Amino acid sequence: MTVKQISIELKNEPNSLSNPLKVLMDSGINVRVLTISETYNLGSIRLIVDKFDEAVTALKTAGINPIAAEMLAVEIEDEPGSLYKVMDTCKGINLDYAYSFVNQISKKAILFLRFRDIDKATRVFNENGYRLLSSEEASRI
Repeated sequence: MTVKQISIELKNEPNSLSNPLKVLMDSGINVRVLTISETYNLGSIRLIVDKFDEAVTALKTAGINPIAAEMLAVEIEDEPGSLYKVMDTCKGINLDYAYSFVNQISKKAILFLRFRDIDKATRVFNENGYRLLSSEEASRI
């Protein structure tokens, strides 16, 4: 199971984040997960939204270039060592980036992972008993 993520490259300047978020708001799309990274001149936002296809369409219509990516969303215990265990499980598979948060309802951590070989990573996690969230589950977080 994979989760669909939207990435948007932005100029690293004041108010550049407002435009894409307003487009999503005006389209009735809820941002469920957000991470922002930056370099000197550029910023990148990564989003998990409740209505992926509608979000991509709305952003494109507004002249914003969304980039889609497939992620794994792995549910882990919110306790010391859990992150290490996940990373140890998938050693040997190139990880491009990751971000996480704790789901206050389930008291579990959700780790979003972008792998170069997502099929291999999926197999490894399934073989080791990890719970992978579907896009539908991630959009309801």
